Amino acid sequence: ENINVRNSYDVINRLCNVKLCADETLASFDAVSMFASIFISLILETISRKWNKFQPFTPINKDSFTKAVKLRVEKGYCRYNDAFYSQIEGVAMGSPLSAIVTELVLDQLFSDIASKFDVKFCVKYVDDSLFILKKSIIQDVPNFMNNFQS
Repeated sequence: ENINVRNSYDVINRLCNVKLCADETLASFDAVSMFASIFISLILETISRKWNKFQPFTPINKDSFTKAVKLRVEKGYCRYNDAFYSQIEGVAMGSPLSAIVTELVLDQLFSDIASKFDVKFCVKYVDDSLFILKKSIIQDVPNFMNNFQS
């Protein structure tokens, strides 16, 4: 099932027939410093896990593809007041590839959450998410998210 939504109307349409039980709660989570929080090792691991979906669309092998992605996301620079800065952690905010690989990693994270926890409803828009979950696991999900890279 596609967890990505286009706008708030899409969320409303998906929620309109969902009933909230007494032991459930609505929870919203937002990724803080999303691009800086996505480590390159996690991107490469996610590509490896999903390689069967990429393979039909590329003539190069997995190793070459992974190296190419790593080379492109590893070096992020920006310019401010005529000085150049290198991004130390995560992926570059201005790179078009950063948005794609970040979305890929977040989709994997949400897939893992759905597999691990009893999630009744889940949607995300970029780095914002909305869940319906059991009240008993309300702290477990953000803890899992915060430790996803470890």
